[in-house]
Amino acid sequence: MKIELDWEWIKTQIEKISKIVTELTLYASSLSFYTIFAFVPIILLILTIFASSPFFKEAYSRLEVFIASNILPSNQDVVLNYLRHFLENSGKTGIMGGIYIVITLILFVGNYESIVSKIFPQRPRPLWEKIKLYWTMFTLLPPLFFGAIYFSVKVQLILNSNTYTNWIHLQGFIPFIAVWTAFFISYAMTLENERVKSVFFASFITSALFFIAKTIFVYYTFVNHTYKTLYGSISLLLFLFLWIYINWLIFLGGIYLIRFFERIEREKRGMKREKKIKNYLLIP
Repeated sequence: MKIELDWEWIKTQIEKISKIVTELTLYASSLSFYTIFAFVPIILLILTIFASSPFFKEAYSRLEVFIASNILPSNQDVVLNYLRHFLENSGKTGIMGGIYIVITLILFVGNYESIVSKIFPQRPRPLWEKIKLYWTMFTLLPPLFFGAIYFSVKVQLILNSNTYTNWIHLQGFIPFIAVWTAFFISYAMTLENERVKSVFFASFITSALFFIAKTIFVYYTFVNHTYKTLYGSISLLLFLFLWIYINWLIFLGGIYLIRFFERIEREKRGMKREKKIKNYLLIP
């Protein structure tokens, strides 16, 4: 049997994919630029909220390591020292520093909202609604991370105390679950009219891609000696900027994936609706 290829259809699909790749790289570049300026304020906001909490004191050091390992996986010790230094000096920012933090966060959120509305069809949010939404996100995600780490520490201690369960180690699962939860909440809160099923599977795939990319990136930084030779210690900044860009590619790719899942679901509903109408009208 001879199979005929629809070259016009193939050409159309290639053009669509090319357009998505172009948009994805452009949007990721834009968000990476704003992230560089809003990066320290966001991390300070997350760490400062719970740094003095006695309830999470036991798991706070683990959260620091978790954040540092995901900011720059290949040099987490250096990043951890910088984070602690920034946190120690956060009280010295003054009024101008506070204004700077607010402005950078507003610019970052505005840019993110603009890009998301271009990828995923939804209405533009009023300013007050944006403030409530993203303030909720910035204050909700840290407790979830702390809760996951605190819970894992407590459960691991219980497992280690028993000879039958001391072989179980939750440290390998908790980071993935934490990242998956963060992606899921971020998508669910910022996107409108999406199905939970689409967000669930898209966030899972995105989390898996994140950890795969993280492994490849660590290997790349160890193998690539060119930047270290040419730039010395400044190469850490170059790797950091590259990792931020890769993270945004993965995150925004998840939004495109949700849009794809939603489109498939709409087409299925349309086919079912058309079939019901035909059966009702007895159209062969």
